[in-house]
Parts: sequence; structure tokens; C-alpha cells
Amino acid sequence: MSKKPEQKKPEQKKPEQKKPEQKAEAPAPAPEAPQEEGAEAGRKGWIAPAVISQEEWKNYKYRGYTLEELQRISMEDFIKLLPARQRRSLMRGLKPEHKKLLERIRKAVASGSKKPVRTHVKDMIVLPEMVGLTLQVYNGITYIPIQISPWHIGRYIGEFVPTAKIVQHGEPGLKATRSSLHIAAK
Repeated sequence: MSKKPEQKKPEQKKPEQKKPEQKAEAPAPAPEAPQEEGAEAGRKGWIAPAVISQEEWKNYKYRGYTLEELQRISMEDFIKLLPARQRRSLMRGLKPEHKKLLERIRKAVASGSKKPVRTHVKDMIVLPEMVGLTLQVYNGITYIPIQISPWHIGRYIGEFVPTAKIVQHGEPGLKATRSSLHIAAK
């Protein structure tokens, strides 16, 4: 017995539905920043953080607590809400450099200063009292500004400060590594 090859049914073409034309608005060109020198030149290539509106802050909840409730509860009660790694770290107590940073943050909050607090401490856990401040964290080249929002609570400061640039290789010889300067001819 021989099998007959199956015949394919001709596909029916569906009439294309025309979509209403939408006017594509070209994004406005970003104003060019002036050329920076020194450490500021090392900032190029870093990813800029997204800005979150104040209205979104009102709806924020961390483990069922609003931002206002988190700022009112004691440190011991807040520590119980954190994940295990952060909870264990804070239960052992703050390191001296963490205490100094926390004192400077509390001083800045009390004075209502808009000036950012500079620090090298990247292993500090973001506490509710830090929300709303701008920290400038050193990444090895320059100070990267971080606007602390409620979504940063319970995370380490260093998570928001990249310490390595994104490598973008181009054609051989242009923005390339030393080993890729020559291409083998075939």
C-alpha cells in the first residue's frame, strides 16, 4: 500500500483592516550638556535614574505599611519587616561609617537642606527616614546622585550606583579592544 501525499488547502487571505493613522510625534531633542572636565567627564555613559512623581509616593506600601507609617514606627519594628539579609545586618548593629552617614542624613533632614549628602558607603541599607533626600554616592570615579524614593527602602545604596560602564564596541580600530584591531582576511 502506498500512501497518498496530503494536499494542502489553499489559505484564504483575510482582508487587511486599515488602522487609523496616528500622528507620530517626534520626541523633542534633549538639550546638549556643556562639556565637562575632570571627574565630571567620567560620568558620561552612566544610566540616569527615572524620576517618580509625588502622586505615586502616596500609593506606595512596603509590606502593608504606608510611607508615613514606616517613618513613625520604631527601628526594631522596621527591622522585623526587612528581608533576612538586611534584617540580620541591622540586628548586629550599625558600623561606625554607617552611624556617621546616618547622623549626617538626620542633620540634613532636620535643617531642611536641599544640598545632597556625599558618601562612599555603599553597603548602607536605605531606611524610611532617608526618603526624599539626594545622596551622592562615590562609584570609584565620581559621585553619582541618587534621589531616594520609597521604592529604595530595604535595599542597599550600592545597588543604585553602577561601578562599571557599559562596553560598546564598534568597528575594529574604533572603540575596540587591542585584540580586535585586526581582522583575518579570508
